[in-house]
Amino acid sequence: MLNLTYHERDFGLPASWTFFSASHGKGPVDGIGATVKSTATRHLPKSTAEQSFLSAEEFFKFTEQANDHQVIKRRS
Repeated sequence: MLNLTYHERDFGLPASWTFFSASHGKGPVDGIGATVKSTATRHLPKSTAEQSFLSAEEFFKFTEQANDHQVIKRRS
């Protein structure tokens, strides 16, 4: 909040933050994102260092494999 308070002074541009609490104005894409992130969050504590995500590509590959049955359609 402090950054927002001084945003106009620091950058010469007014700024505002519109906050929407959970389930207000969100669409299906937000649910898919939550599912993907939740799956990864549950995976990491029980994984080894070698199973961690070191790049966006590794995260994508994990997501594709782990969530295939829920949200991702396989390529033909």
